[in-house]
Amino acid sequence: MKSSGLSAELNIYDWILSKEIREDWKRKPPLLLMEQAQIIAFAYRSVEEKLQALEGLFERERDLEEKEKMERLIDYYKAAICHMRSDNKASEKPYPKEIWTIEIYCYYCNLGSMGDKHELEELHLEYSYEAAKKWIQDLDRGNADEIYSVCKWILEKKKPKCVLDCSLRLVGDRLCTTQVYLDEYKMPFLLFDRRLPHGLPFAIGQLVKLEGPVFLESLFGVWCGEYGFDGRWYNYMGYMEREDGSEIPVFTARNMGYHDIEFHENFSVLDWLHSASEEELPEEQKALGAIAGEISSIREQRGEEEAAGRFKEIFMQD
Repeated sequence: MKSSGLSAELNIYDWILSKEIREDWKRKPPLLLMEQAQIIAFAYRSVEEKLQALEGLFERERDLEEKEKMERLIDYYKAAICHMRSDNKASEKPYPKEIWTIEIYCYYCNLGSMGDKHELEELHLEYSYEAAKKWIQDLDRGNADEIYSVCKWILEKKKPKCVLDCSLRLVGDRLCTTQVYLDEYKMPFLLFDRRLPHGLPFAIGQLVKLEGPVFLESLFGVWCGEYGFDGRWYNYMGYMEREDGSEIPVFTARNMGYHDIEFHENFSVLDWLHSASEEELPEEQKALGAIAGEISSIREQRGEEEAAGRFKEIFMQD
């Protein structure tokens, strides 16, 4: 079932932050309502905004099976928001009903490093979600490389039980929860089916970059998108990384055919992927410019299939 068009209340393309992808997808066939729901689920927005948008889509959906899938996602966000609204008081006896742990992680590897890792920098306790969020806001450090993970624990007699994990990020100038994980709640199907409904507007051999306020520095790479035998688009970004202690660069690739960026599940490809120019490449990555030129030349002279083959020879060898 194709959607009959976008309502005045929700323009799904406004939820895509990458201007190039947003403008390209506007020219493609209209997205199904379930495809729109996936864009909402992986978007860099608050869970409250996501819930409101999904409820609007739910009212427009007519297929009962699809409606049921969307309803599960709506219930998931409702349960999370319900957990976030607490009347817990620190003075309650014999002990408060819940505590909230705040874990601050710092990136010490950039996107292009092998085995991206986070290091726990600070741990703090509060008695409500709002108090936890205020404590983070009062830090006023503005570090783009920091990740805030806030967890709700129910204090039971035997041991605490974690029921909710929130990822807090700065969206514009507002700190809010963009992703949630409920410990004892079946994750909705829409959060598992992550494949993008359309290809992305980059040519094989084109230089691209992942960049945005959520990343410590840009990751540059060479693009390869091809149409598979199963009727789906397959998108890859070939880039350079270095193993610890080695001066020799390693060429490898990340799968960019899904909503979330490989190894970085909280961030969507549709938000942070852009075209790049050779002039932007750091000195130690100038080889990517030469590779992009070679693959682009093969594409222009001998076609996309041979260009994709050359990409795989360079970036996808075992």
